[in-house]
Amino acid sequence: MRSFRFRLEPILSVRSHRAKQAEIELARVTGECLKLEREIAELGHRRTATFGLSVAAEDLSYRVSQGHHIRFLEQRMEELRRRRTQMEPKRVEAQDRYNELSKQEKVLEKLRERRSGDYYREYRRHEGRISDESASQIHVMRKTERHDSGEGDE
Repeated sequence: MRSFRFRLEPILSVRSHRAKQAEIELARVTGECLKLEREIAELGHRRTATFGLSVAAEDLSYRVSQGHHIRFLEQRMEELRRRRTQMEPKRVEAQDRYNELSKQEKVLEKLRERRSGDYYREYRRHEGRISDESASQIHVMRKTERHDSGEGDE
């Protein structure tokens, strides 16, 4: 029996590769976005902790220093939020690209599965026909042998 050969296999291979590359890019961009979000959250916790420190009211230099540090943390958080906002369109674009390439790959995968199924079903039908023809020929040969040997005359 000849095995099934999908003629569009090279195209499927290229599409699979492109989908995998798009998935890797999506993971990279998503990872960057998550990293920025973690940094923002960490700075927020540090800001809250710094703001919550209680020191005697007369320690003015500490309060000034604390205020400067809180402003620094807020500026850094704002910078990270801007970078995160700039990354979101890239993440959405990478997600859309991955979805499209994955869909194209799945279409060819389904086509290959359907054609493979059709091929093997047709092969089994063909084998069945051959078996039926062989059985018919054997039956005819036995009937002819009986007739020639005189068994069928009585």
